[in-house]
Amino acid sequence: ILAICIINFVNLSTSRATLRSKEIGVRKVTGASRTMLFAQFMVESFWQVVVASLLAILITNQSLPMVEALIEESMIVSFTTENLLLLMGILVFTVICSGAYPALIMSAYNPIKALKSKGLKDSNGSLGLRKMLTIVQVVASAVIILISVVIYQQLDYMKNENIGYDKEGIILLEPTYSHIKGYDIFKNNLLSNHQIKAVGLADVNIVNTNNRSSTMEWPGMNEQSQFSFKKIGGDEGLVEALGLEILDGDNLDGSDSIHQIMISEEGVRHMGLENPVGQQILLNGSEVVIAGVVNDFYTETLDKTRIPVVINEISAGQAGTIYIKYDREDVAESLAVITSEYNELEEYFSMKYSFLDEQYDKRYRSISVTSNISISVMLISFLISMMGIVGLTTYNLIRRYKEAGIRKVFGANVMQILTLFLKDFLGIIVVANLIAIPVAYFFSNSWLDSFAYRIDLPVGSFAFITGVILTIVMIIVGSMSFGAATTDPAKVIHEE
Repeated sequence: ILAICIINFVNLSTSRATLRSKEIGVRKVTGASRTMLFAQFMVESFWQVVVASLLAILITNQSLPMVEALIEESMIVSFTTENLLLLMGILVFTVICSGAYPALIMSAYNPIKALKSKGLKDSNGSLGLRKMLTIVQVVASAVIILISVVIYQQLDYMKNENIGYDKEGIILLEPTYSHIKGYDIFKNNLLSNHQIKAVGLADVNIVNTNNRSSTMEWPGMNEQSQFSFKKIGGDEGLVEALGLEILDGDNLDGSDSIHQIMISEEGVRHMGLENPVGQQILLNGSEVVIAGVVNDFYTETLDKTRIPVVINEISAGQAGTIYIKYDREDVAESLAVITSEYNELEEYFSMKYSFLDEQYDKRYRSISVTSNISISVMLISFLISMMGIVGLTTYNLIRRYKEAGIRKVFGANVMQILTLFLKDFLGIIVVANLIAIPVAYFFSNSWLDSFAYRIDLPVGSFAFITGVILTIVMIIVGSMSFGAATTDPAKVIHEE
C-alpha cells in the first residue's frame, strides 16, 4: 500500500512540475541554484509526509475499534522508543522515495525555456516513466485483489465443505463427578424433553484431536498396510449426536462381552477388509470387535490430509465431554432445559459448556483474520490506485485541453475526442492486467499448495475481476473526459 501511495505521489508531483515551470524559472533567474531548489522541493515533500503521518496516526487511533473487530484481537497504540524509531524510519524512507525524483526533475528545468512558455511539455522519458509507474501501481493493486479473492474462496470452501458430521446445534458440556456417576439418569432426563435430540459421551473434542493416533492389527495385514488411525473415545450417543451415517453393521451397544469399535470407511479401504463387521482385531494391542462402519469425516482442518478414524467404545467414567444435540429452532429453550437437568444433579458447580460450531470456527480463526485483512488491503489499494488514476486523468485533461479544442475545430466528434483520452489508459490497464494475472496465479497457487484440500484456481474470477478493473477505469476516465470533449472549442482556443 505504501509503495502504491509513493507511486501516486511521484506521478502527481512530476505532472504538477510542468505547471510550476515559471516559478522555477523566476527562482533560478533570481539566483537560486539547482541544489537550493532540490532542497526546497525535498522540504515540501517532507512536510507533506509529516502532515500525512500525523493524520494517519489520528485516523489509526480513531479506527482501532474497527481494526480490533477485523482481526478479533484487542490493540493499543503505544508510542515506545522502538515504535517511534520505526515511524521515523518509514517517514524518512517515504520522503526519499517520493520526493527525490520529482525534486531532481523540477530543479533541472532550464530557466529560459521555463519563462518563455506557459508550461513546459513533458519529455518522452518523463511520460514513459509515468506510464511505467502507473502500470506498476495497477499491477500491484490487481495482484492484491486477485490473491484476496483466492484467499476468500479457499476459506469459504473450508468453512462450507462437507466435513462428514453435523457440527450445528451441538453443545459440548463439561461434566462433573455427579454427572459421570449419574450419567444414565442425566441422559434419560435430557432425552425426555423434545428439545433434546441426542446425548453422547466423548473423551476428546472432535475438532481438536491432535496426538490421538493409534495402531491396529487385523487379519491379512502386511507391513505395507501399516498406518495410524485417529482414535476417538465415544458411545452410541456420540454417533447419533454427530449425525454420522452407519454404512455397515450397527451402532455401539455397550455390550460387556467384548470391547466394540466403529471405523470410518476410509479405514476399511486402507485395511482391505471385504466384510469388516464382526471381525476381531487388535487396537493398541487390545482385542476389539468391529461393530460397524461409518462415513468418512474430518478431525483436522482441511490443510491436513484426512486420516482414518476409529471410535473406541468408552464408559462414562472415561469421558471428558458430553455431546448434546439440541433443537436449533429453539436455542434458548434448549439451553434452559439442559441447565435445569444439569442443576438437578449438580448443586455446587455452575454449568460449563461451549458450542461445537464455534469450536470448529476457532480452528480457522487465523485464516479468517487473514481473509479479513486481505479484503481490507484489497479495498484500500484499489481505492488508492483509482485516486491515482483520477489525478493523472485530471492532469492529462489540463495538458491536452486545447488539443481537444483544436481537434474539434478540424471536425473531430465527441466519440473521437473521448477515444483520444481513453486509449492511453486502456493500454496501461491492459498491460498491467496481463502482467498481474500470471503473478497472482503463481503466488495463489503456491499458497493453495499448503492445503491438503483446496479449490481450483478461479481462472474465470481472474478474467472477470480484471475486466471489472478495466471497466471501472474506463468509466472514470470517460466521465472525466466527457466535459473536455463537449466543451465549446471557441472558449478553449480563443487565446491562440
